[in-house]
Amino acid sequence: MNDILFGNNNRTMMKKMAHKSFAANKKRNRVTVIAIILTTVLVTSVFGIGISYMKSVSKQAVMQRGTKAQILLVNPTEHNLLWLNRNPSVEKIGLERQIATAKNDQAHKANGIFLRWADNDQWKEMTMPAMGDAHGEYPQEKDEIFMPGWLLADMGIKNPEIGMEIRMTCRYGGTTIDHPALSDFQEQTFRLSGWYQDYSGNYHMGNAICYISEEYWKGSAATEDNTRCAASLLFSDDETAAAEYQEILRGMEMADNSELNLLIYFGSKGNVWGLMAVILLIMLCGYLLIYNILFISVNNDIRFFGQLKTIGTTKRQIKSIIFRQMGKLCMIGVPVGLGIGAVISFVVVPLGVMGMSGGYMIKDSNAVSVSFSPVIYIGAAALSILTTLVGSLKPAGIAGSISPIEALHYQGMALKNKKVNKRKNDTEKGRVPHKNKLYRMAWRNVFRGKKSAVLLSSHYFWD
Repeated sequence: MNDILFGNNNRTMMKKMAHKSFAANKKRNRVTVIAIILTTVLVTSVFGIGISYMKSVSKQAVMQRGTKAQILLVNPTEHNLLWLNRNPSVEKIGLERQIATAKNDQAHKANGIFLRWADNDQWKEMTMPAMGDAHGEYPQEKDEIFMPGWLLADMGIKNPEIGMEIRMTCRYGGTTIDHPALSDFQEQTFRLSGWYQDYSGNYHMGNAICYISEEYWKGSAATEDNTRCAASLLFSDDETAAAEYQEILRGMEMADNSELNLLIYFGSKGNVWGLMAVILLIMLCGYLLIYNILFISVNNDIRFFGQLKTIGTTKRQIKSIIFRQMGKLCMIGVPVGLGIGAVISFVVVPLGVMGMSGGYMIKDSNAVSVSFSPVIYIGAAALSILTTLVGSLKPAGIAGSISPIEALHYQGMALKNKKVNKRKNDTEKGRVPHKNKLYRMAWRNVFRGKKSAVLLSSHYFWD
């Protein structure tokens, strides 16, 4: 039924009224859209910087330890490798082997030059992700070599090129105290297959790790029995790796010369809570701004809402008018805010990440991870819409609760009568009465409504 006694169903009319009211409040709409855009941009930027910072910290940790693997097993036996392969928590097992040592008379900063072989899983899944800027491919031929860039610079090669000749004096073995030399030093000529930037502890200690092909050492004095081998274990996450480390220690028998090392460390989760606190603060600022705008708008239109009540409009329908208008404003403000936030993230996030680290992060193109995950933009949009809707609840409730009689006589928050010092002869002398001076009128107008004054002041405080 469509009469006042039994309710009404004027959805089409409500849509038209919401549209006309929306069109009539252009100034309010502009200010509200700016507030929504600002809230969306800030939430998007904070999300982007926070998530990018956490990813970058994780990436930096990998680069500093020189491998993506979380656990390293030195000198594993065949039994150890079979045991680990049966462990479902181990995602990848990479093998690397120290084959030879080298020296170069021009390399003055290098304390040691080591020639290392790595299998495919070790190279692609664990070693490459820990490198800085890298060029070229892993060595395939017997005379190919992949070297750290700082060693090439130390040898006087400022502009390396793929295929250029590199001369070094090498010998098999002699990589550790437990693995003596297997041959005499001999001059060898290599072809450069690539180079990389090393930020691990090896670089800081002056140890240059060069990679050679399997063909280089197969059939030579270096064998699987007389060279140092290490198995790198990769897990889905650090927490799993830490738990499995204890399980491996308890459940797997190791040889006397084997050693199991946990390579990861756990930082504080304070950054996550700090990120959440900043986002909540931004949402609070956005809520206060949108609430103030709508509160003032509803006060200005209160008689209009009262007139709607006289023709049978329900509280729910009046609320729907305001919510429809806010929905339209969100459809404008949120996409624009996300677009601006994406641009800001692309430009500002790397600077923000470096700033949050105090400038101590590795300055490498691979070291800072800028996240453009859909989760960031979906989350920012959801939080911005939520902030807008929450900020609309109270003003919509006020508009829907006003009675026609109250709306007819409504003149805003009345100021209680206060005694004002008067000068009896002010008028007689042609002076403006004390209570009518401009600063007094302005002061009274600000505090006509104590609630709105407090909200407005709190908004400026939080901003």
